[in-house]
Amino acid sequence: MAVAALISVIVPVYNTAPYLEACVRSVLEQTWTELELILADDGSEDGSGALCQRLSEEDGRIRVLRLEHRGVSAARNAALRAARGEYLFFLDSDDGIHPELLQRLCQLAEETGAAMAASDFVRIEDGDAIPKPHGAEEHRAVRLDSREALDLLFSAKKNGAIFGMCGSKLLRRSAVGALEFDGSMSNGEDTKLMYQILKRGVSIVVWDAKWYYYRCRRQSVSQRHSAASYCDQYRCSRYLAMSELAAGNRANGAEMERRAVDSLVKGYGCSRREEGAETVSAWKKLLREERRRPEFSLLPWHSGVRLKYELALRCYPLYQLLRRGWLMVKGKRRG
Repeated sequence: MAVAALISVIVPVYNTAPYLEACVRSVLEQTWTELELILADDGSEDGSGALCQRLSEEDGRIRVLRLEHRGVSAARNAALRAARGEYLFFLDSDDGIHPELLQRLCQLAEETGAAMAASDFVRIEDGDAIPKPHGAEEHRAVRLDSREALDLLFSAKKNGAIFGMCGSKLLRRSAVGALEFDGSMSNGEDTKLMYQILKRGVSIVVWDAKWYYYRCRRQSVSQRHSAASYCDQYRCSRYLAMSELAAGNRANGAEMERRAVDSLVKGYGCSRREEGAETVSAWKKLLREERRRPEFSLLPWHSGVRLKYELALRCYPLYQLLRRGWLMVKGKRRG
């Protein structure tokens, strides 16, 4: 009888004590039992570190890495180096997973030989419990090659979001190799790594069940909408745009240039609301420099992001006024 493959579940932890135990329990309750759970405590200050220790004493499959606070990328990289599994699975410490997820993804990877097995995900709100499984559900698996996955990543389709996050993916360690998360980034770092893996030409199987539970926390949302986070998003989009254009993929490069400029404009707005004059000046310099990049010409004048860019740079008060109108219209459409 073949020995079951070991899965290393990597969970970076930083000040998520209210959610951490539920996250850990969702891993320990997996029907696939050949796993190690690596809790990389990134210098938590809210009791998360002590909780990691207590949980590790309850189950020998848990390993705790105690780290100085250097950000989510550094924590994941430390866990990557310590992982012993044939497969890797990334999970955020406020998220959770269906009890059969790892078994199903591992079975699909083994049956198809795919280097990546991915699940769809569903958002849960800040105070919601991790959903309980209910009844028999019909789901299907779809095979993709790396080019199809990359095209989804660059598209505006919802399915593209699956490939922009490292959560919900079971990855063969051999497919990741020596790649690591960009330690200088705390936002967009997972999209950059996923892109680098997909560029290697890996095969993929997607399980369409929404068995990864992605928590939308108010604090996390505010962090993602800060000047610093928009700067990281810009750097990620810039990297992808340059890479795709160098590979001759003009449409994908143009889409990432659009996202890069969008992040610049939003970051500039945040800097004006949150930061001092020196930081605002630095962001405005970035905006001006973007115009001199050859990729900028890929944005047509009639595009929404080009209009926002020109207004933000030339007449910020008018941009701010129109932005409020755009947000109101967007809110009404959602409602």
